[in-house]
Amino acid sequence: GDCTYYRKFPGQCGARDDEDFTAEDMCCPCGGGCTDNDWGANDASGNNCSYYVVHPFKCGLFDDADFTAMDMCCACGGPLCLPT
Repeated sequence: GDCTYYRKFPGQCGARDDEDFTAEDMCCPCGGGCTDNDWGANDASGNNCSYYVVHPFKCGLFDDADFTAMDMCCACGGPLCLPT
């Protein structure tokens, strides 16, 4: 398995699972291997990381001084993800 595919196609999470690979447990864009790090901050539109789980294509569009989706949110490939 490889998580790189799910960064481009997060809606496909689970489609390529097999006996030793489960995307939802192992891949950040699918909610696995990651912990959101927004520390209660919100983006310029008032959203936190949970917003980007449903709208990953909007990662980075509403960043502001205390919120950077790509650095903070698992759905956007945040820094606390396990290596792919």
